Amino acid sequence: MKRFVIFLFLFLFIFGVNFQPVFAQGLVNCGITQPGGDYRVCNFCDFLDFLQNILNFIMWTLTPVTAVFLFAVGGFFILFAGESPEKRKRGFEVIKTTIIGFLIIFVSWILINEILLFLASKNSGNPSIINNPWNQIQCQ
Repeated sequence: MKRFVIFLFLFLFIFGVNFQPVFAQGLVNCGITQPGGDYRVCNFCDFLDFLQNILNFIMWTLTPVTAVFLFAVGGFFILFAGESPEKRKRGFEVIKTTIIGFLIIFVSWILINEILLFLASKNSGNPSIINNPWNQIQCQ
C-alpha cells in the first residue's frame, strides 16, 4: 500500500504541478548570456533571488498540490475502509493532519507578512526598516 501511495504521489506531482512558470522565468537570471549577448555576473542579490524563487515555488505550487493529494489519500482511506474502524480513523487523521499543516504554513506566512508590512509601512511615521514589498527581491 505504501508503494502505491508513493507512486501515486510522484505521478500526480510530475503531471499535476505546472513547472512552466518556474522554468520560464529561470531560478537565477545571472551567469548566463542574456538575449542581447550580455553576460551578467552573479552576486549576493542573485542568490537571494534564487532563494525567493524556491520559496515561492514551495509556498504557492508545491504546498497546495501536496495538500490536495493528501486529502485524496485520506478520502481513499475512508472510502475503502469498509468495516475497519482503524482504516477509517487513519483516513480522518490524514485529513486532520493535512489541514493543520496547511494552516500552519499559510498562517505563519500571513503573520510574517503582516509584521513585516507593519515594519515597512511608510504611514507609521517611523522610517521604513524594510523595503516594501518585502517578499520581492529587487536586484540593482
